[in-house]
Amino acid sequence: MDIQHKKTIRFKFLDKLYQDGGGSLNAVYDMHEVGEELGLDYSAITDIVDYLSGEGLIKPYGMGGTICLTHSGVKEVEQAHAHPEQSTTHFSPVNYIHINSSGDGNVINTGDHNVFTVSNYTSTSKVVEKANEIINALNADPLVEQAARREAIDLLEKLIAESEKGKTSKSTMDQILTIGSNISSIGSLVISLFQLVCAN
Repeated sequence: MDIQHKKTIRFKFLDKLYQDGGGSLNAVYDMHEVGEELGLDYSAITDIVDYLSGEGLIKPYGMGGTICLTHSGVKEVEQAHAHPEQSTTHFSPVNYIHINSSGDGNVINTGDHNVFTVSNYTSTSKVVEKANEIINALNADPLVEQAARREAIDLLEKLIAESEKGKTSKSTMDQILTIGSNISSIGSLVISLFQLVCAN
């Protein structure tokens, strides 16, 4: 799995703990329930929890896979949201970017957390091309279950339509990232797509 993809999923897991418990150090979570809500399998959940625990961002709370946030974990999430354009100690910037054509290139401004704006024609065509590449990879992978393939393709087609209209929703891209974390044959392609949506 791509390193940046790992960081993205780790942060999503940590952020979910924070959001679900309102940032409380007293909130207790079942690590498997949290991971399953993010669409992760047992192995991915275990790897994420091992990493976050090793970095002191979460800690075990009793038996059976219960965990809670640490003070450092709360600080990490709050720093990421307070300064979304900056990296934290453990994670890349979490901001979503508006990209507008300026004639000579792209002007990049920090955007809101709901929409990516991709109005440069070249950027849009690259996003569409990469999304179609992922669709082809899904169709060529015999190990992907039919329901998962259909869900992924539907989302990718939705992303293509949004991109061609000039606005790609964060929700659509988040769902595609989650699917990419569960289907190894498209994981790196999905990260490339995410980077195109955010940075081209």
